[in-house]
Amino acid sequence: MVLSNTFISKIPSSIGNLKNLQFLEVGHLKEQNLNLFKIPKSIQKLKEIVYINLIGNPNLEWHDTFLYLSKLPKLINVALMYNNYKMLPKEITMLSSLEMIWLGKNPDLDLKDAFLKLSELDKLRQMGLGGNGHTQLPNEIVLLKNIQNLWLSGNNWQSLDGLQYLPKLSQLSLHNCNLSVLPKELFQCKKLEYLSLLGNSNMDFDKVLKEIPISVKVLNLSDNNIENLDTDALIITNLQKLILNNNNISESNLEKIQQANKDLKIQLK
Repeated sequence: MVLSNTFISKIPSSIGNLKNLQFLEVGHLKEQNLNLFKIPKSIQKLKEIVYINLIGNPNLEWHDTFLYLSKLPKLINVALMYNNYKMLPKEITMLSSLEMIWLGKNPDLDLKDAFLKLSELDKLRQMGLGGNGHTQLPNEIVLLKNIQNLWLSGNNWQSLDGLQYLPKLSQLSLHNCNLSVLPKELFQCKKLEYLSLLGNSNMDFDKVLKEIPISVKVLNLSDNNIENLDTDALIITNLQKLILNNNNISESNLEKIQQANKDLKIQLK
């Protein structure tokens, strides 16, 4: 059910009658909805629901909201961007089935407190913190031992210390982070298979190719104004797929890359 961008002020309690509902979207991306204050308790009846989008509803009574959501045994994915969080309500620790959480565009979010609470969710595998203005990660990041996929795009990272202690981290997105060099912590991420550096045009990408962990199989270098890549640097990687959307690479350079790496799949747009 999609109620996004409706600026709804009340969700009827009769929503609890939709017993087979799997997706509920009440998100407001372009402009926050300041009119919605409560989620009906009857939402607890939606036992089949797997995804709830509550983006841009900062005035919700969050303690009750998460208490109700904790009664949904199949809920694995919640989107909570643009909600002006400072600290996550303690009830979020009760979402025991949760695998994915999206907390971007909450610039005042206390990450130390958030990571402490989220560390109680044993099934949590994926987390988004895009566009929060972060520059470094608190030490508590190491508590998220089961995290496999991190979306850290749209921040101005000065350090990513702590990522090297996430033993299951396999996917990392660092879109538009104003990076000039590859964060040194990534050298120790032995399980990293997907790395996105989209929109970081100040980087030396020939150097990046020489430094990425040997475990990386998919590398996204889209939107970086790249005109040429060193084929010798590519040869020493274990890349299976290279994403080069919206760059300026010449046909001749692409041919050389493909000749040197016959099994490499190159994606262009």
